[in-house]
Amino acid sequence: MIRSGKSADTLLGKLEDELGKIDHFVDQALYYSRLDSFSKDYLIQAISLETVTGASMKKYAKKFIAKRLQFERTNLQLLVESDTKWLSFIVDQIVANSLKYTNDYGQIKFIGEEDENEKRLIIQDNDIGIKA
Repeated sequence: MIRSGKSADTLLGKLEDELGKIDHFVDQALYYSRLDSFSKDYLIQAISLETVTGASMKKYAKKFIAKRLQFERTNLQLLVESDTKWLSFIVDQIVANSLKYTNDYGQIKFIGEEDENEKRLIIQDNDIGIKA
């Protein structure tokens, strides 16, 4: 039996987090199951990096807030030719990893770059890193 509103809110928050994790793992399993048919399952079109990164930030907003992470978004008005679903999946995977390993009060940056040959999305954080 839950006796206080704060305990109920805490429990509800934990349940929402667990449902988010389950949703993430189901999405991951579905995308991996489609890898063999990738060539039949994509639609290449112009996509804004701002839209893709914004959707990922919205998806993980609770974690950004809970960890009190700062974020920076620079030059994301770039349009790239890609499949929205697959690019979003990849960006979500990188953001989820950054959120997992970035300490509280850390920072995650989304930076768009372009030169004469290519356009790039850089997702940079100040996490614990990987030993050399």
